[in-house]
Amino acid sequence: MADFWQVCETTCEEHDTTVRALAKELGISPATVTKWKNGSVPNKEIAAKMAAKLDVSVSYLLGDEDISIEPEKKKATFKTLFSIPQRWISLRSGFNVADEDMSKIIKYLNCDMAFPFNELIEYKPVNEVYPVKNLADTDTLHMILNIMDKCADNEKFRILQVQISKVVFYHLEKIGITSEMISQRVDPKKVKYIVTGNKNRDKTTNYGLNFSDLACLADNFKEIPNYQYMFTGQKENIADMLIRMLGENGIEV
Repeated sequence: MADFWQVCETTCEEHDTTVRALAKELGISPATVTKWKNGSVPNKEIAAKMAAKLDVSVSYLLGDEDISIEPEKKKATFKTLFSIPQRWISLRSGFNVADEDMSKIIKYLNCDMAFPFNELIEYKPVNEVYPVKNLADTDTLHMILNIMDKCADNEKFRILQVQISKVVFYHLEKIGITSEMISQRVDPKKVKYIVTGNKNRDKTTNYGLNFSDLACLADNFKEIPNYQYMFTGQKENIADMLIRMLGENGIEV
């Protein structure tokens, strides 16, 4: 079994914090932290508060367990573990997007030509008013969703997913869904990387959103009308938009 300090220090690093920063947040003195580093352990009340902040069990934090799963969460966790192979089988590797398809994606995302290929470029709409006729291209919408559902096993594809994720963040911000709120539903390290561009020590988090992330956001934020909005910022689908425009011109449908 690992000792308390080793477990606590490692777990804090996984949450992008330190033992001293966590202790300060909980009102624990630096002197107490020094005692921990020298071999002592916190009482059960303090350990419980720390464990809650780090989302692990008290037993795990104190070095008594090798797996950080709360007893009440074990059943759901094991169900998830058993279902992962089914999801793994369905995953496909990223592919090289044809130039013709990339042109359609750029048009649909309303972005600069260089944007999808360079993660140093932040998203800025090319047209201030989105060209609504682009919404009729549902094939490109499905192509983008397909891209987000694949494994980024090469650098070009990874960057493309990161850049598309920036588009999503841009439009969600417009309806009040901040990166902090997204971090509550999606891996916070991944969110931090997409927003800041600063790479995490854990290289597996230096990626863009995947389709499961998008689905999670759609399920948890009622403000998101559909996947189309995430990539275009347009709430109406093309059919509803045409009906409205015809009605405004006095044409009955």
